[in-house]
Amino acid sequence: MLALAEVEALTDAISEGLRAAVVLASWGGLRRGEILGLQRRDVNEVAGGVAIERSLHELHTGEVVYGPPKSKAGARFVHLPKPAMASLLAHLDSHVAARPQAPLFSSTTGGPMRPRFLESEWRRARRLVGLEHVRFHDLRHFHLTMFATQGATTAELMARAGHSSPKAALTYQHATSDRDKVLADALAEFVAPAPVTALREEELERSRQDRANWRRTKRADLLSPGLSCPRQESNPQPGG
Repeated sequence: MLALAEVEALTDAISEGLRAAVVLASWGGLRRGEILGLQRRDVNEVAGGVAIERSLHELHTGEVVYGPPKSKAGARFVHLPKPAMASLLAHLDSHVAARPQAPLFSSTTGGPMRPRFLESEWRRARRLVGLEHVRFHDLRHFHLTMFATQGATTAELMARAGHSSPKAALTYQHATSDRDKVLADALAEFVAPAPVTALREEELERSRQDRANWRRTKRADLLSPGLSCPRQESNPQPGG
């Protein structure tokens, strides 16, 4: 999984007009097509998130078209952490036209951005920070794994990611379990073992004698006349 510092480095490295796309993938878990399919009307500042209503696809003919999300579960509302929402709102002010259907990420002509252009910019950014093996989709994996570490259930992960099957969601929960093992092992060096001192034979014998003496003293105390209970006398006869 990507480290937080690596995500931050990639966010800084990409062109300023696409930083919000990296933020949506790494802190919202959105797919690339879902990000490029977003329009101004999908952003809800009051609720603090975005509505996923469509996905953008580039056909083999080069035509760019909107289509439904990847699955029925893909149509969802995704809440964003406050810093991520603030970044998205700043992007709206600086890079998005005022009309409701304006794409959040547009081409120079004002239409929706082609996936290949985002991919080209992503490759440039990852090359700048020496992370050429990282795919854009890895940002989504980073987010969902982080979401799982916060205790999200399988159902919550499915809803967050837009998964229609629990199989994919379980992948992130298993990754969290593996990470838990790694972190637990890392704590081993901080756990000092309790010192164990071997007792010598004479110390063991002395300990046994002390216990025997204590039992004899206790038995003597119980048999002492001063501690015995007096017998109860029978009632005297009248006139005696």
